[in-house]
Amino acid sequence: MLMFMKAEVVGVKEGQPLVQIKCDDSSNWIPIKSVNVGTGTNAALLTIEKEDDKKRLRYALRSCLVATVTYMQTRLPLANPVLRDLQCLHPIVRKTQEGKISISNLCTHLKKVTKSDAFCDKVQTEWLMYMCESDQSVNEWQGSNPGEDHTNICAYWNSVSKIVDGAGDKKYKSLSALVKSALTLSHGNSVPERGFSVNNSLLSKERLGLAEKTIIAERVVKEAVRVYGGVTAVPVTKKLIASVRQSHAEYILAMENEAKNHRAEKQKQLMKAQQIEEKRKVCTKQEDVRKQLHEQQILEETQINEQETARALIGEASKKLTNALQNNDMKGAKVAQVMLTAGNDKLCETAKQLNDIRQVKLRFQEKLENLERELGPEDEQPAMKKMKK
Repeated sequence: MLMFMKAEVVGVKEGQPLVQIKCDDSSNWIPIKSVNVGTGTNAALLTIEKEDDKKRLRYALRSCLVATVTYMQTRLPLANPVLRDLQCLHPIVRKTQEGKISISNLCTHLKKVTKSDAFCDKVQTEWLMYMCESDQSVNEWQGSNPGEDHTNICAYWNSVSKIVDGAGDKKYKSLSALVKSALTLSHGNSVPERGFSVNNSLLSKERLGLAEKTIIAERVVKEAVRVYGGVTAVPVTKKLIASVRQSHAEYILAMENEAKNHRAEKQKQLMKAQQIEEKRKVCTKQEDVRKQLHEQQILEETQINEQETARALIGEASKKLTNALQNNDMKGAKVAQVMLTAGNDKLCETAKQLNDIRQVKLRFQEKLENLERELGPEDEQPAMKKMKK
């Protein structure tokens, strides 16, 4: 903006106020000759003889700057609350009230990291301790370690995370976890997209069967070569040479472990299949026993009804016998006596059969209980539901 706009218009504004500046308002522009188009462009303009051509070119350059800044005003996340609150991680904001408020807001933004109110409270408590920390302890922007880059925010917070308390424990454990998550936020999709492109280049038509471990290993090697700046720049150390010599032995060991794990997994699946088959057989036996138990219950109910019929017959015969004796009816008395004998015989027979049925029913119930104990409480309910269906 300062390349073509007045300094008093831009001032020290940042964030949302920058978006509200009207870049297309000519009253906010500096004179056309004062537009900063760069040293190389100014040198090229000196070679142009006609003043009108110079002025026309400067106008075109200013129009380009206006369009660029206008586009950036609509695209850049200058009003994003997360980016605004991330400014509290700068060392110069450490002792300010704005930093205290921003770290609280940051806990709210990163809910997947903070997860609970207790964690947020720990972060805010550690921030208060961080505010009171001496400049020498936190190794401020201009620290005393010559080997560190004191313009790197990651290096700064790495040194802060290593500060310990009197007991030797890390002093800012929760705060460091939040800061680490905040500083690793992705700026866009370029990194994962680049990773997808690398994976696509690895998986050609002839290499579609590569395992995940192989892809990861190749990606690690590729990243290491990139860090060192090329294959020829990778240092060949004794440790690297020893690793190469042991690679075949490690491969054989890995294959043996894989085969061992495969056999163990196969044995585990076989045992699981056997257990399922045994449970299926037990469930089948349970179903048969329940059917037999149900049949015995039906027989029991039938014999109980037969007993009721026999008792009714005995009661009717007793009434007829009493009336016959009162009326001196010997024929009626004999008929009543026959009915009474038949009723008693029927009652004794049904009582015996009912006793046998109950004995059989008791054995079936005991067998069913043994099967349920064999099946276990976890599988009993599903099995019972299946049987009911």
